[in-house]
Order: sequence, then structure tokens, then C-alpha cells
Amino acid sequence: MDLSTRIFLTCLALVPLAFLVFPLPAFGPQIAGSAASGMGSVLAFAASLRRRTSETVLRRNTSSLLIAKLPAAQRKNMPEQSVMRAELEILEALHSCPQGGTPADRNLAIARILKRFCDAWKAPSIQALRGCEVLELYLLNMALRASPGEAGRLAQFFARPDTVLTLKDDIDLIVEKRAAWDRGQAAYLATQCLFRHQRSGLGMPSLLSSLRTLSAPDPDLWHFVVSCHNPQDAAQRAAAIWCLQQPNCDRATAAHFLTGLAESDILITAALHNDMSFVIGVRDVISRWNAGGFTCQVLGFDPETTPTSSEARLEDMCANIARLTGATQFPVPHKLFTPLLGRVARNREHWDLKNGQIQTQPVQIDYLP
Repeated sequence: MDLSTRIFLTCLALVPLAFLVFPLPAFGPQIAGSAASGMGSVLAFAASLRRRTSETVLRRNTSSLLIAKLPAAQRKNMPEQSVMRAELEILEALHSCPQGGTPADRNLAIARILKRFCDAWKAPSIQALRGCEVLELYLLNMALRASPGEAGRLAQFFARPDTVLTLKDDIDLIVEKRAAWDRGQAAYLATQCLFRHQRSGLGMPSLLSSLRTLSAPDPDLWHFVVSCHNPQDAAQRAAAIWCLQQPNCDRATAAHFLTGLAESDILITAALHNDMSFVIGVRDVISRWNAGGFTCQVLGFDPETTPTSSEARLEDMCANIARLTGATQFPVPHKLFTPLLGRVARNREHWDLKNGQIQTQPVQIDYLP
């Protein structure tokens, strides 16, 4: 069951009158899959309520969302009725705005929920709502935007606090998805801009320069650079270290790089050739890893090597680096060979890592979740 259907059904649980506006048979296929998706109890509750009220004409005042009259202390903290209605009307206007393929954000998601309640109360608009209904929807709006603790407090004013919190969880998930979409879109537009710049004959002189020119972070590109660069190429090594130094570099990217050191002599070679920028860069990556500094983790990582032998090789290598550089010690990465759950990195093969050029027009689908 998709998220929009879940939110719709949750709204129905919150205001049972909605089932008199949207007849139960209209849900069709969703009912069959509801138990498996965890919404079976919602439908069962609503269906039983519908049976109990099938011969009763419900008035709008029976559809209150609140468990009782709002306490005086909370009422004192609420804005004037005109202010609440005006703010809800601003949200209401978003419902009819074209999105052009852009996912909903928090405001639009809440606007759609408010529309459900207006429909359930047979009110054509926010303007047509009574004062008590405006108060209830404004309080719901507050709960759906609040911090977890405050949302829990506000939810206690509702007859179905668990349902209010379920709605908030779903809204928060929509916000997360929109944020991921915005990040992907920004990376796509930045790459497209650089592609046009390079095609005009103003290409950057190196991979590192091209990476720095991008106006938006692209962790998937950084992962591609780190996992696919040629370690024998000093320019590509420098670009990989730069990627690993970025605040939003994924933990899986760092894990891929550090585990690869156990299977390569590149760090020893760099120390023998006095390539201290690379040696220091690796040291800083290890120190950041050990300190828990790679806090972003959406990509998956599955170490292919066996932990015991690889950990031993890493320890020996770090000891040798300390000896070759005259350092007191060289940090050894800890808890490295542990799988990380996450998605596969998105395609960035349109980048030529050797010359730092974007070979083909970037495709938007490669950037969006």
C-alpha cells in the first residue's frame, strides 16, 4: 500500500464520519491488502462503526476530533480564530497548485489532509468551517509540525492520539523523501550546468577541479570516484581523498576505501615516494572513521574480504607506515568489516575519471530517488 493511501485511511480512522462521505466499498482493492500492510485494524474499526451508525443520521457536531473540550491553558496559547482560519486557508490554497512532478512537501501533505477533513465534514472550504472545526484542524496542523515530544503532548487532546502520531510519522516520511528528491535534483542541475560549461570548451583541467566546481554536493558521485578511481594516478588519488573529506561523504564510501587499503600496497608506495599529502589524507580519513565522523549513511556496504586476515593486514600496514614516516603511530581503523544496510549507489558512469570530464548528458532519473 502506498503512502498516500495509508494517510487517507489514517484520516478515516481519525474522523469516522468520513466513512459516511466516502462509502466503504469505494476502497476496493485497498481493503484486501490492508491487513498485510498493518492497516487492517483501521478498516475493521471504521467498518464496525459504519455498521453501528448505518441507520443513524450523524450531525457535524458528532465528528469532533478532540476527546473533550480543549483545556483552558491550551486555549490561551492558541491564536485568534481569524488568524487560525487565515493560516489554514493559506494551506488550503496549496492543494490546487500544480506540482509539475515535484513530490509533496510538508505543507502540501498537510493541505491534502485538511482537505480530507473538509470533505468529511461536507465543508467546501476552510471558510465554511465552524469555529470549533477550525480550532481542531489548527491543532492537528500544529501536531503534524511539532517535535516528537510536543507532538505527543498535543496528540493527547485528540480522541485518537495514536492515529494523530501515525499521521505525523507518515508526514515526516514524506518530508524525508522530498528532502532526498531536492538533494538529487540539485546534484542533477549542478552536473548539467558543468556539462554545458565543459562542452563550451571551458572544461576544468582536472578531476579535482571539476568536483570542486559542482555547486551542489553529490555523495553518489563521490562514491563513484572513491570506488572506481585508479590508485596509480596521483590526480585521481587526490580527488578520492577530497571526496572522503566532504562532510556529507557516506559511511559506506569510507568503508569501501579503507577496506580496499588492506588489499593494496598503494599507501606503502605513497610513503616510500614521500607522497605525504596522500598519507596524511588517509590518516585523517581513518581518524574520522574511528571518531564516528562519517555520520551520513544511506548507501549499502558488504565487505567481500574476510575480517580476520584483512584486519591483520591493515594493522601491519599501519605499523609500517608509522615506521616509514617516523611517526609515533599511525591509526588503525576499527570496526571496519561490518556490513552496512542501504541502497546501491546511483549511476555516475557518465563521468570520465581520467580527465575529469562529463562524457554524456546527465540523465535526471540517475539522480532522483
